[in-house]
Amino acid sequence: NGDKKIGYNSNSFYVAGTDNEARVTRDGSTIGAPLGPYELCITAKTEAGACGAKIDFAPANLKFSVYGYTAGPDFATTVVKGQNGFPAATTHMMLRTVVNTYGIDFASIKLNGDKTLATIGSTSVTKLTMFQADGDQGGVTMDFPTKYNVGGGTKCGEATDDIKVCLPTATKTVKVIVSVYSKAAADKPAIFIDYMFDSADFMVKDKFFVYDPTIAATNPTSRAVADAAAAAAAALSTAPTVSASKMPLILVLMLCSVVIST
Repeated sequence: NGDKKIGYNSNSFYVAGTDNEARVTRDGSTIGAPLGPYELCITAKTEAGACGAKIDFAPANLKFSVYGYTAGPDFATTVVKGQNGFPAATTHMMLRTVVNTYGIDFASIKLNGDKTLATIGSTSVTKLTMFQADGDQGGVTMDFPTKYNVGGGTKCGEATDDIKVCLPTATKTVKVIVSVYSKAAADKPAIFIDYMFDSADFMVKDKFFVYDPTIAATNPTSRAVADAAAAAAAALSTAPTVSASKMPLILVLMLCSVVIST
């Protein structure tokens, strides 16, 4: 909408039910997913169980979703704590993504405002900023909300106007861990962004989860602010800092989805 903000509190998803399910034609494409759309809430559920207030997305923001569901006739006998490779003390399900960067100064990466990749440790990340290596070209900021939704079963109602609405059964807290991808090529540095969800919701089939981060452009002056905050934090700590290294970088992200099916 040009220079206007757009508000959303739900997303539509298309999925496949089985490995060999046939593709369908959608919007001129012959490789469309066969099932859907499923309309899922991306904001915290209300007390009545509906989608919460809309989130405003500014012009040029990149919005993406982390989404998955559990399915399969053998799920109940396969996904069992202490069996089939699942640890008996399983507490979380983790979805790992690799972010490759091109054209950004790797040392410019700041987490939660004043932390670096070397000092963040296992602290959950709510904000990640990175800046281009060449001049004053600015960078990008990724905002990670602390909440995600889960649902499924009877909360996926009948289709309305060909859209199947799936209301959340709960809103829970996600933990986002950011670390260096140590096995990446020296000339192609990368980072892991790991999303950790409560595994209790995924030990049975027909459950879904959805989580909605946002990416926005960051102006050049923000780097000076981020650097000053990191320098102040470093002065209070003996933790090592990341050495400055420039890398060819561009941030590439897409809709992430995972299906747990047995």
